[in-house]
Amino acid sequence: MVMNGLSDPSLGINILRGGSVRYMNQAFGSTGKANEGSTTILPSADDWAFHCTRYANLAARGVTIDRTWGHDPQAWQVIMSAGKERVAAAILEQLDAAHVYGIRCIITLGGFSDPNTCSQAYGLFDPSSQDYRRFVELAAHVADEVSGHPALLCLELLNEPDYMHVITGYWRRRYPAGRYELLNAYAVWQDGIISAVRGKQIRPGTPLGMGTAMDSTLYCDERGNGAMPWMTAECIEQIIPRMAAGCDVWTPHVYLGENSQLHRDVLFRQKFPSFAQAARKAGKPLVFGETGALYQGGTYDPMMASTLDQLGADRCWMIRWWNPTEYRRPPIPTRIPYHAHAPDVSSEQKPPVEPPLVPSDPAHETPEGETPEKPPSEADSDGAQAKPEDVPSIEQKPQDKPESPPESGPGESASQIVPPVPPVSGLARLLVRVIKIIRKMMRKRW
Repeated sequence: MVMNGLSDPSLGINILRGGSVRYMNQAFGSTGKANEGSTTILPSADDWAFHCTRYANLAARGVTIDRTWGHDPQAWQVIMSAGKERVAAAILEQLDAAHVYGIRCIITLGGFSDPNTCSQAYGLFDPSSQDYRRFVELAAHVADEVSGHPALLCLELLNEPDYMHVITGYWRRRYPAGRYELLNAYAVWQDGIISAVRGKQIRPGTPLGMGTAMDSTLYCDERGNGAMPWMTAECIEQIIPRMAAGCDVWTPHVYLGENSQLHRDVLFRQKFPSFAQAARKAGKPLVFGETGALYQGGTYDPMMASTLDQLGADRCWMIRWWNPTEYRRPPIPTRIPYHAHAPDVSSEQKPPVEPPLVPSDPAHETPEGETPEKPPSEADSDGAQAKPEDVPSIEQKPQDKPESPPESGPGESASQIVPPVPPVSGLARLLVRVIKIIRKMMRKRW
């Protein structure tokens, strides 16, 4: 399978922090292991050159998915301090570079995966808290700014809100019975915060998700031990969909915890297939947002790769499988910023237009005041009337009530949208046909 991915949990945060860590990354580090400070600074003239250098080297190694930005409470705090405008601008620059090299991104706006600081983010579990409200506003702004970007695979709100220390320190204290009591409460919260972000968006449609550690203790017994009944209908049809409640893209984190045959059998024959089957049944895209041999620092494992290939599952390794210190300095292309949308116009400002608006190719427009010689329903037998390839066909009947105009698509301005020619009435069509018949008979007679 061609699709390979990488998870770099601090790249975007380093950009925001600036200084000596600005161009630090874990894709080309010193050891190849995650969470060991195994980072390298890519010499770069600016942020754009840094992203292009990194993505050129990742693409050369077959990487097509990059999961980045921030995964812990410190990252969330840096993001909130930077402000929504700066965060959105930095993400857009990264997405523009990723698009040049054919790489799609999962962007994560902070999270919980630090045992020493996870409690600092517990306010995000309370919809009435200031932390929750401010984060929802920032996430909605970012989602609007990146809306429709071809390099965005998913915008993850948070990383591992079911991190094992969070399950122990927050969720189980409130839902000590575990199992569905805990799982349902978690699902309500997760669906709620994703829905809150969608509710504040001006331009909906950005795929949203949550970087969920579904392989930990989110579904546990009263003692906190994992109780997932892998490969059962209950697991595939009920439990996993609750774990992914509200997510447009499922990005579970599943690791090989121990290098033993038992752990390999459970992972390869039960866990991976359960997630793949659950996603297919739910009709959701599936990307294993974090995976790897945890006992080796989360690195690439060829047997895991083979199993995921057979399932057709995309994945982001934590962290990489190449010699980490080898990279090249590519030529840096000129940035072409992606414009995700036309200027927003409220419904009160839009001029009333009765017929539906259809984008039109000037080469196929009918001059004002003239009637088309051959309406689509009356094309001659020698061939149908040609239509622009990208223009949707809309049939209008005289008795039909005009539909409300759809909003302009990305990049369309009012000058690019041309109203269609009003439809010819049934009586006029009959008259035109009679005149044609009379003319043909007169030509035959002469």
